[in-house]
Amino acid sequence: MKSIKIVLFSFALVIAFTACSDESSTLGGEWVSSDFSSVVTDTCAVKLSTVESDSVETSNLSSVQVGHYKDNNVGDVTSEAFVEYANAYFLRAYNVSYTLDSATIKIKWQGDFVGDTTKVLPINIYELSQNITLNQMTGGLYNSSAAVPWYPTKLAQINTYVYPSSTKKQYEYRLPDSIGQRFLDKVLNSQGQNVMKDQNDFRQYFRGLAFVPCGKPGILPNIQKNDSSLVLTVYYRGDNSTAEQKLVFKPTNPSFTKVIQDVSGSKLAEFSTLPYNNAVPSYDSGNVSFVQSTTGYYTKVEFPTLSNLLRTGQMVSITSAILYLYPAIGTYSNDTNPLPKQLSAYTASFNNATTSQLKSGTGSNATAQTGNLQTVIGVPDIKYYTYDLTSYMQSNLSASDNDKQNIQLTFPTANANTSCKYLMFSNPSYNNGSINYRTKVVIKYTTYNSNKVM
Repeated sequence: MKSIKIVLFSFALVIAFTACSDESSTLGGEWVSSDFSSVVTDTCAVKLSTVESDSVETSNLSSVQVGHYKDNNVGDVTSEAFVEYANAYFLRAYNVSYTLDSATIKIKWQGDFVGDTTKVLPINIYELSQNITLNQMTGGLYNSSAAVPWYPTKLAQINTYVYPSSTKKQYEYRLPDSIGQRFLDKVLNSQGQNVMKDQNDFRQYFRGLAFVPCGKPGILPNIQKNDSSLVLTVYYRGDNSTAEQKLVFKPTNPSFTKVIQDVSGSKLAEFSTLPYNNAVPSYDSGNVSFVQSTTGYYTKVEFPTLSNLLRTGQMVSITSAILYLYPAIGTYSNDTNPLPKQLSAYTASFNNATTSQLKSGTGSNATAQTGNLQTVIGVPDIKYYTYDLTSYMQSNLSASDNDKQNIQLTFPTANANTSCKYLMFSNPSYNNGSINYRTKVVIKYTTYNSNKVM
């Protein structure tokens, strides 16, 4: 008889776990009274906060930022670039006279920007009075590093429009002939000397250039820094030939971008009085949280009521959890502040120390989650990102306060320090046009309750 009861009980459990997930079941007859139920909820609180990192490294990258942008969201932002140059040299032919044709600076746009691309971007160019020196402790320079001093007399000013979609086209701007004549004369007058042939000697003669936005243009783009962009070219010819020749001074390392940001009067104004790494809840910044590359702001996501699910049954198991994050409507535009196609997500400890990148799958099949920007069907103005938090929620459901993790959202690594563009996430209290488009987490979980009949 006892063996029959065990078989019946095991059979009941199998039926319970294979039953329709949306129904409750009473199983086991007189031996066990059990109740299984599957629930879907989107009422678990999602807390959004903005956190500011102490610094973002901006040195020795393949691009720099030059420009200015201001609005009520992120305040007044200015970027300046400091670039060192490689030497260039030629051996003069015997008994040949050389004359200058022109000098130019060439630019290619990287593609990232914030601001109005219909406005002219005036850039002042200065010669550095000191060499760019990397931090001896860290080997880098940062968005908050001090500007490299430059000579007060402006070398040149170029006025350009920004073409973020034309990343392969090279734009060339004429510089004063005096710049080209200086380099041509130095080459001709230093034949046999190292000043123009050796990089160490050359960087003492010419320490590099500062690119500084002029005025308040309202456009802040990213400029490529490579063998075909930010190149200083001196065109010349000898009287023994009609062919034009050129000296090409290419940008090299060290280089870095400095960012000056005044957040007073903006939604980030709380950070004017806070030390680094302090979080500002979204309800203190207009019911939005921020992600802004280069300046170091990122969004922190927490689920303060998650543990309440444990009260719904003797045993609770999360089977699915999807986070939906909606950028605040009215804060993005393809013309002035396009949304990134992807966003990186990391898990972090309670004190904001990053632990690992958020992934889906397990083991060798695990892949990093990137959100992947999506559009609401039939509502093209509403965009959102989604992340599978099933594993994250399962591991945090029963964790103590000190062991609970949060999620950090940042721009992808390739863009984290190359653009001042920003993204604002709406919290559930933000008027995003419809209650359907509020940031939320949808959790599916199973509860189990059992009482043995005496």
